[in-house]
Amino acid sequence: MLPSPAQVATRLLLPLFLCLIPLQAQALGNAQARALAAAADGGDTAALDKLLAAARAGDPNAENWYGIYCVDEGKDYGLAANWFRKAAEHGNAAAQYSLGVLYTDGLGVAADPHRAVAWYQRSAAQGYAKAENNLAWFYANGKGVARDPGLAASWYRKAAEQGNAKAQMSLGLLYASGSGVAKDLALARQWLQRSAAQGDPDAARELAALGGTAAATPVPSVHPAPTAQASAQAGTRPAHPAAAQGAAPGVQAGAAGTSAAQAAVGQALQGWARAWAAKDLNAYFAAYAPDYAPGMTHAAWMADRRARIVDKASIQVGISALAVRVAGDHADARFVEHYQAGTIDFTGVKHVQLQRIGGRWLIVRES
Repeated sequence: MLPSPAQVATRLLLPLFLCLIPLQAQALGNAQARALAAAADGGDTAALDKLLAAARAGDPNAENWYGIYCVDEGKDYGLAANWFRKAAEHGNAAAQYSLGVLYTDGLGVAADPHRAVAWYQRSAAQGYAKAENNLAWFYANGKGVARDPGLAASWYRKAAEQGNAKAQMSLGLLYASGSGVAKDLALARQWLQRSAAQGDPDAARELAALGGTAAATPVPSVHPAPTAQASAQAGTRPAHPAAAQGAAPGVQAGAAGTSAAQAAVGQALQGWARAWAAKDLNAYFAAYAPDYAPGMTHAAWMADRRARIVDKASIQVGISALAVRVAGDHADARFVEHYQAGTIDFTGVKHVQLQRIGGRWLIVRES
């Protein structure tokens, strides 16, 4: 049977129609989006434009990493929450976790444990270890959900088996107390030892209290760095590629070839991190220039920081991959900041400018 005129027309027009359909941009992989965010953090405007364009086109990985960039560069948690939500609704597990963290800590959104749990559940259902760990904490403490030690133990186990040090410690404590699982001190020591071997100081202390010892060759600790600013990304993202690969040379006080000024800057930053972790507000504020005023008065900034630090039960802070450049009395430092407080677990690139004032290196700008 001969085709009808309509069928002939359709066959002739179809190739032309297909040619007129715009080709959809190839989706960015997570590693590619992460690399663009890292480059954007370093001031690469072309990388930033590409990342933002992909995010606006609805690419989940780009949406997630642009949200991370918003926190890293501008500490804009409201904008970050919008991008995390877009990525989360597109099924991105890391963004779902990040959005849960924002709802946990009230960053960019109103604190809401129920919404936090809902996003942790969606992320954990995809096997995202940090979400599994946080979800377990909510079940263990009855926040946003009915308290359920058994479910808490189950989620802690899932995260622990993926190597999450905090989950390993928590699971060890559950075995030590018999909460949600049958009491078993041998298993408690086993999980605490696995956590301590990754450098978790709390696990090491609990292990010692149970009469155990850490592994003979523990993995070096990578302690997180605090601030409600940094805590937004609390755990929402892995370290940037440069940090993971050690691309930024470390500057250690007294290291061979390191200038005395660079060493002094490194010591000043380590002191700042120690004061932060110890919640020593006098020493913490003393690390900043007397007129430090990031978009608000110095007094208002001090009040805000005091409120955000003192309400934390405990804080861990660390610095790695530190790179310092010194020009006279001015210094530029870039490093990977690690922060942990409660359910917040953050790792991200930080840029700090310091000035030598009265013989001391003081922070004059952070980003």
